[in-house]
Amino acid sequence: MRECITRETALAALRKYNQEPFHLQHALTVEGVMRWYAQELGYGQEADFWATVGLLHDIDFEQWPEQHCQKAPELLREAGCGDDLIHAVCSHGYGICCDVEPTHLMEKVLFAADELTGLIGAAALMRPSKSCQDMEVKSLKKKYKDKKFAAGCSRDVIQQGADRLGWTLEELMERKDHPGHAQLRGRRQRRHGKSVTWIQKPPGSRRAACHNGPFSPVFRGCVCAPVFLLQNLSKRFQMYGIFGGYF
Repeated sequence: MRECITRETALAALRKYNQEPFHLQHALTVEGVMRWYAQELGYGQEADFWATVGLLHDIDFEQWPEQHCQKAPELLREAGCGDDLIHAVCSHGYGICCDVEPTHLMEKVLFAADELTGLIGAAALMRPSKSCQDMEVKSLKKKYKDKKFAAGCSRDVIQQGADRLGWTLEELMERKDHPGHAQLRGRRQRRHGKSVTWIQKPPGSRRAACHNGPFSPVFRGCVCAPVFLLQNLSKRFQMYGIFGGYF
């Protein structure tokens, strides 16, 4: 299990160089998404490491946008981060602003998920509700295909991220359909007016801890996993005094 700095230390480092609510919201969003993916992909013991990488991935962007992923190593070392975390953070800028290539599965997930969360947020703000609470996968896919919508969210980067993972674009958006979920059984409940599957594990499964915690529910057939994660992060944003946005 790879060690990393505490969340309190990481959050303090993030706030030291970032004050804009949007940047803080994005950092917390990617943190939550990365923690969920760690658990989902069988890296539950490294969930804190994955989450910390997500939290700090844009630590240098607000103050040094022209040196993105180049200034980051200095700031991260100052915060006490090790070389593996620094490499992971910088790798999400591969081919864009640096030459650090994502090699570990976690780095490939970050490369894809970072841009995807931005697209989801932009799509949510265009909805009548201004929220992702009622967003469906088909709506997100439609926005993805519209190259004029949220043009700043690179479809090429999202597709490259999926390709590096060996997933289709649909698998990236709908992790519930990825191999491995077929063996999981769930019970259906009602939540916020939608039918929800709460994942349960077979007895003795090594994945027994993968779906515990606040990110365990997955909407079956209506909302993709990353969208659902964003729906569940609003309380965290309120905790840190970050309001507004698409929640």
